[in-house]
Amino acid sequence: MRTLSHLVPAGLYARAAQVAERQGYTGLRARAVASAYWGRSALLAAAGGAVAHSAPVDAPPSADDDFDGFVARLVLVTEAYRRVSDEFARELLVAGSQAPAARPSVSHMRTP
Repeated sequence: MRTLSHLVPAGLYARAAQVAERQGYTGLRARAVASAYWGRSALLAAAGGAVAHSAPVDAPPSADDDFDGFVARLVLVTEAYRRVSDEFARELLVAGSQAPAARPSVSHMRTP
């Protein structure tokens, strides 16, 4: 079974996490924003006809928290995802080691 992690370039999540941290996000919020960046970029890769790798090459880290923690993080990812533009996600996809520095319009998100 192929998943989005078969379609993205290696290092995408690391770049997304670096961008989130450079933008000032920390902790759970940084992880949620990075996951949102990764998800939007991965969906663009899939829609753009990316060729699947034989094995997953990149994915956000799996959750090691309990169900309540998972749901709380998922809410944060959803909030961030809705604010990530396709343009920003596309830049992140093709950025290689030069991740975009501009902060997309997630600045008004509040820490729960």
